[in-house]
Amino acid sequence: MIERSPLSQTNAGANPQNEIPSLHSEEAAHQEIIALKREVADLKTTLSDRTRTLTSAQAEIADLKQKFAEQTAALRESNDTLVAEVVERSQAESNLRNARDQLQAVLDAVPGIVSWISDDLRYLGVNKHLAKIFNMPVESFTGQDIGFLHTSNQFNQFVQDFFQSSQIDAYREVSAQVAGEKRRFLIVAQKYNQGKAAFTVGIDITQRTQAEEALRQAEAKYRNIFENTVEGIFQTTTDGRYLSANPALARIYGYKSADEMMREVTSIQQQLYVDPQRRQEFVAALQRDRAVTNFESQVYRQDGTVIWVSENSRSVSNEHDEILYYEGTVEDITHRKEAEAALQRANEELEQRVARRTAALTESNQRLLAEIRERHRVEEALRASEAELRALFAAMTDVITVFDGDGCYLNMVATNSQLLFSPGTERIGRTVYEVLPPYQASLFMRHIQQALNTRKPLRLEYSLPVGDWQQGSEASGQAALDDFDNIGNSKVNDSDS
Repeated sequence: MIERSPLSQTNAGANPQNEIPSLHSEEAAHQEIIALKREVADLKTTLSDRTRTLTSAQAEIADLKQKFAEQTAALRESNDTLVAEVVERSQAESNLRNARDQLQAVLDAVPGIVSWISDDLRYLGVNKHLAKIFNMPVESFTGQDIGFLHTSNQFNQFVQDFFQSSQIDAYREVSAQVAGEKRRFLIVAQKYNQGKAAFTVGIDITQRTQAEEALRQAEAKYRNIFENTVEGIFQTTTDGRYLSANPALARIYGYKSADEMMREVTSIQQQLYVDPQRRQEFVAALQRDRAVTNFESQVYRQDGTVIWVSENSRSVSNEHDEILYYEGTVEDITHRKEAEAALQRANEELEQRVARRTAALTESNQRLLAEIRERHRVEEALRASEAELRALFAAMTDVITVFDGDGCYLNMVATNSQLLFSPGTERIGRTVYEVLPPYQASLFMRHIQQALNTRKPLRLEYSLPVGDWQQGSEASGQAALDDFDNIGNSKVNDSDS
């Protein structure tokens, strides 16, 4: 800005026609010129100052514009950053809500019991599964002491020990009463919030514990069988080394223990088999059929003696069908083989004896056939003789009487129906003493006893009164020779004189 002196302002504002100054004098003019020069110099100085001030102001304005632009850019960047942070925070809050919902869904879906516990041993929350086990709402647990259900002192002690320790995480198996039933749980705990709270997860391992116990019992049972069975049990590599063996196998091969046998036998084929080729056949059968049964071989015991064994084995493969090892059983069949050999010898001897016996039987059969033929001939002759005898009986005039050893009449047969003397059947069952006179009765008894003793025919003559006259009779007697009736019977023929 340019300031003018009052004089210059007056001159400048006067009308040229009316502003012609009066000249007082040259001195006054000269002073006025000096004053004007001074004023001009001041004006120049002022103009220079104002120019410098304007330049400085322009520089300041430029600097302010630069700072404004920079601050505007910074504010815009800060605003963009703030907007991005707000968006990110909103997204994070949304993700957090989603994660919280997902976590709650996961916790509710977990089949185990889940709880949040503060370091003063109070529940901060539980999942639905834990609440459902005790038939209570989820919110009823919040703020309660962890022991308010009185179900597991072991759980309470575990949580208390965990908060008192410096551990960040821990686990323990505990027992708890659930619905009147003892259950077994695996509790896993993890601290958070600088150790002021803990997150616990409990998995019901009751069935697993029971299964493990059953497995231990089964292992003990099968270990007992493995250790005490009379059959040898083994596992071997494909190249013929033992992986495992039971004591029975060691006893079969004559070793004191299975460990000793596994340590000393490094090649089954060369050290055990009498014929090493049998081991190759055994392996070939396993590779071909994957199993062999009743594979019999001769093997060496530790002391060098030879025994017979029977092997049952199978190959064990991996998922690629590659054979890993062989396992099976070994039975000492030496006694059976000896018995089979003895039986074979007995069979051979029996066959020889049968051959000899067959020859003897053949010879005996031939003799028997000859005897049968002879018997047929004799039977034919006997039948012919019987026919002759019948004809003879028909012509005889005798009465045949059968007595026993006591002289009792057993039977009476008249050979000719035309006999004048034909005694009746009234004598049957009576003795000679009841029928005959005493002398004749005694005579008959002597001859009956003599016939029985000598078993030879006898001839007796005697007389008997018949009516009012005596008729002389001739009697012959012999002992009966019938094999089925030879106990004291005799036959006497009474004939008409």
